[in-house]
Amino acid sequence: RHPRRLRPVRIYVGGHLLDDYIRPRLPMFHQEHPELTLNFLASRPRDQLMQEIRAGKVDVAVLSSSPTEETPATLRLGHVAAGIYCLRGKLRTGSLEEIAGMPFVMPVNGGQLETTTLRAMAKMGIPAPRVVATSQWYDVLVQMACEGRGALYSLQSIVDRHDPSGLLVRVMEDEPWERRVYIDPRVETPSATAIVNFLSLALSVPNRDADNAPVVAKRRIGREAVSTGSGRH
Repeated sequence: RHPRRLRPVRIYVGGHLLDDYIRPRLPMFHQEHPELTLNFLASRPRDQLMQEIRAGKVDVAVLSSSPTEETPATLRLGHVAAGIYCLRGKLRTGSLEEIAGMPFVMPVNGGQLETTTLRAMAKMGIPAPRVVATSQWYDVLVQMACEGRGALYSLQSIVDRHDPSGLLVRVMEDEPWERRVYIDPRVETPSATAIVNFLSLALSVPNRDADNAPVVAKRRIGREAVSTGSGRH
């Protein structure tokens, strides 16, 4: 007897998270949940994603957010290291004054990600970085940093993805960012539960380290775990 098909779910997982964590494990998910169809949305700027979430055009989204950033995503799945990275050998002393005086490559002007990045850097003691280039794409920012054009505030997982040769080194550590999941309240509870349990497991370790993945406890997703609001969580 075939299981009842559930409503397809529109899901957004950005860039390297989709390639390194989610896509390699999708065969396992579909084997366990043949009743579910996941429609992955194309990559888009963060501000556009937020607008589409609030417009009801996204059912599930995975976001990496600073602990103080306000987003519609309320369910925490874990943490990821963050900080300032620059080309290895660029610094003489590694002092705050020297790091603050470096040129920086930054997310595109005026977006939410730029605002969050600037706020994080200000808390680290760099309130007015000298910006020499901007891009809405992190692979471009990492490439520019690898070319020595400027330092970069980033998540460790992004640097690992786009700098496989290890040219960049973290010279200042920030508080870890959070992996959060947004779930539209209209998503059926069996679908939400299956998807969140899958994301919890898949995001716990990159695919190349899957044999050493920790055991992740399964969750039951109730209505209290979803929200369309944007208050601080």
